[in-house]
Amino acid sequence: MMRSRHVWRVTLVGLAVLAAAGTAAARAEGQPTSRLTLEKIDNGWIISPDFRKTTVDGEASHVAGVYGGWLMDHQLLIGAGAYWLVDGPTDTELRYFGPVVGWTTKLGGRFDVSLRALVGVGSATRRFDDDGIGGNDGVGCSRFRCYGRSFPAFGRYRDEFFVAEPHISLFTRLTAWVGVDVGLGYRFTGRELDIGTSLEGASASFGFRIGSS
Repeated sequence: MMRSRHVWRVTLVGLAVLAAAGTAAARAEGQPTSRLTLEKIDNGWIISPDFRKTTVDGEASHVAGVYGGWLMDHQLLIGAGAYWLVDGPTDTELRYFGPVVGWTTKLGGRFDVSLRALVGVGSATRRFDDDGIGGNDGVGCSRFRCYGRSFPAFGRYRDEFFVAEPHISLFTRLTAWVGVDVGLGYRFTGRELDIGTSLEGASASFGFRIGSS
């Protein structure tokens, strides 16, 4: 009799342990498992030859340049750019450069939208025609590279200016390392000396981006 009671007690204890274990397992299955996931952030250098159709002194002109820098996580660009006039008004030269900062928003697939801006300095060399060297503008002959000694005179003068050029573009991947960039921008210049707003203007751009994108 005593042995029979002992067997029943052991059996009941075993069943209780199994029931508790089953309940704990069921609760564990119903709760999400917490896991730490590490993702690699892709960083790398990019460079982009850039060609723009714009206006200078109210005339249709073409500007060529290049920008590039360090692209972090395929989104934040920190770099620099430089541009120069290749086709424009007669006897006019234009060049500018400065740091470039940009941000890319992914649309999905092969397409991204990029916002970037260059803020820097530039210089312009332009022709003048005058009845006398220095004329009535009060600048004086020291600022001119004059041609000839007779009047009327002609020559060229140079001005420096600050420039800010925001830009928005659509980027399309052709391969993992090459893409096409088309966009629109506007070039703002300072109001120093004789420049006024004559060097400002909208632009349409086309370029190739080389690098991890």
